[in-house]
Amino acid sequence: MKMKTVNIFLAVAMIVVVLGCGGRKADVDEVITTITEADTIVKNADEMQEAEMPETIELEKLQLKGDVYYFNDVAYSGKATRETKSKHYWEEKTETWEMKNGKFHGEYSENAWEAGILGNYKDGKKHGEWQIYHSHWLEVQHYKDGKKHGEWKYFDHSESEEPYKIEIYENDVLIEERTIKNKDSFTDARDGKKYKIVKIGDQIWMAENLNYKIGNSWCYDNKDANCKKYGRLYTWNAAMKACPEDWRLPDREDWRVLTRAVDANAAYTGDIPEHYRDIDNDAGEKLKSRNQWLDGGENGNLISGVFTSEGGNWSLIEGTDEFGFSALPGGIRYRDSGFNAVGFAGNWWVATPFGNFSAVKRQINYCFRHLSESYNHKGEGLSVRCIKCE
Repeated sequence: MKMKTVNIFLAVAMIVVVLGCGGRKADVDEVITTITEADTIVKNADEMQEAEMPETIELEKLQLKGDVYYFNDVAYSGKATRETKSKHYWEEKTETWEMKNGKFHGEYSENAWEAGILGNYKDGKKHGEWQIYHSHWLEVQHYKDGKKHGEWKYFDHSESEEPYKIEIYENDVLIEERTIKNKDSFTDARDGKKYKIVKIGDQIWMAENLNYKIGNSWCYDNKDANCKKYGRLYTWNAAMKACPEDWRLPDREDWRVLTRAVDANAAYTGDIPEHYRDIDNDAGEKLKSRNQWLDGGENGNLISGVFTSEGGNWSLIEGTDEFGFSALPGGIRYRDSGFNAVGFAGNWWVATPFGNFSAVKRQINYCFRHLSESYNHKGEGLSVRCIKCE
């Protein structure tokens, strides 16, 4: 309540008191004059307060009460900003909101390294078109009063004219999903399971981890839900015969061709894989799925996108899935029957032995950009991606 309203109440009360005490008309006139002068002062103060409201302010300097932001006890209208700093330049971002009557209302923008967001709010809720863009991909979303509503389009590149997938929502409910291009599907005749497939360069890969049940294969933590999500974990010998007809386990050269197809500058040093040797490439980031990373937690302290270990905190580097490979972090099964690393490491067998007891693998880690090459004992359980025979 502004002081002007309070002043009017006081005026009425004072007049009543004066008349009630037998006051004269002159006394009432004097009261009215005094109140009028005070009202002018208060009005000027109110106008000054409103005039001092800044056109642009840092969001942290506003006071949030309920779902309304205030400046000096007045619902804020103008533009609010926020800068997020980090020791990693790719995690820094700048956000800007248009605000009306203390709520987000109008355009919103977010600018970060090689990425950003453009959208709109209406009375504090997402509304209309939102664009989430990256140097390698683009999503165009639509909202109505804070709920997903309308077409959501997914593009491989920000310059692409045609989306590779469209989703249709009504009031937050997905009612239709269409794959437009790039990804096709294959049905395994052995068990009827359907897999997405993708062509990258001249190769055709499964775009999902294999989930065909044979001996010496397991679901992570022995839970069927993990098989549906991440596929099965196979020993190397089982992996060598797990792929369906006309498909096979890829060898080292297949993986090298894939890596060069997604990162032409990928470099290799030496022919023998060293344990967790880094390969100079960004293929891991480009092949990662955009979700389901840091989504496990049974065997690690996974909190708010940060994995805590003795070496310190490591932040998630989100995948762009630029080529539709959708690499998932299925973890590993050890020979002692223990499981580890679901949600933050994907390991795939390579059809290339390394000595008598080990074989080559490829790995993508949640906190690195590269697709690395290493080796594991053949008796451990890793994921399988099949490649189509030429």
